[in-house]
Amino acid sequence: MSSPTPAPAGTNVSTEVERRSNTLLRKMPQGEEDWNNELSSPDKVEDLRRRLTLSGIEQDTSLEDIFQAYVERLKYLNQIGAEADAEFLKIIAIATGEVAIKEFELRSPPYTQAHEELKRAVNNGIRACFWQNGSAAKLDDKLVVEYRRAVQRGTQLLWSLAGHLGFRAYELPWHVRHLLSIFMICRYNGAVQYIMHKVTFEAYRPREQWDSRIVFIPNLVHANLGGRL
Repeated sequence: MSSPTPAPAGTNVSTEVERRSNTLLRKMPQGEEDWNNELSSPDKVEDLRRRLTLSGIEQDTSLEDIFQAYVERLKYLNQIGAEADAEFLKIIAIATGEVAIKEFELRSPPYTQAHEELKRAVNNGIRACFWQNGSAAKLDDKLVVEYRRAVQRGTQLLWSLAGHLGFRAYELPWHVRHLLSIFMICRYNGAVQYIMHKVTFEAYRPREQWDSRIVFIPNLVHANLGGRL
């Protein structure tokens, strides 16, 4: 058994970052067979994209209705036992809320009534998605904001990991259960650098490659917002 890869020079991370990084490595596909478990071809990735794309969303669909569609899709996925799909879709729902707020702030002044109503709708929608996925936590606004920011950082992490793993890195939210907990540690100093180092030197890179950008979080968010932003 090989010894653990030392941390990159100048990186001093917490025990929690080390622990969750090691958890990520254990949960990631360990070989070609794991990577190709169900997501075994571009057609299978396209099937996943369809399962994670909301139907009936148009440019004038309200944000509340979009989140209700997420809740209904999560309910269906959980009923059929599609846990991996449901976990991935929850991340997409969180990202949808963050994108909606950021886009509003680019176009309109913050701290207005409309801005506050939008944030309230987003936070309530994200809470509903967590509850539909089985969470019993209270999830106050502060924690919801942390989750939104975590997904933003996690999306950047996946983009960086694609430099080593190829575009199939964008399949990781499906392969790695509870990836959101990994995204949450990205706020800590040196965490992203540490994770990148560990994955680069210890994770298995799939030999068989194809373009999985269709399931990259921003692309799924764009599809599920129906061009309304």
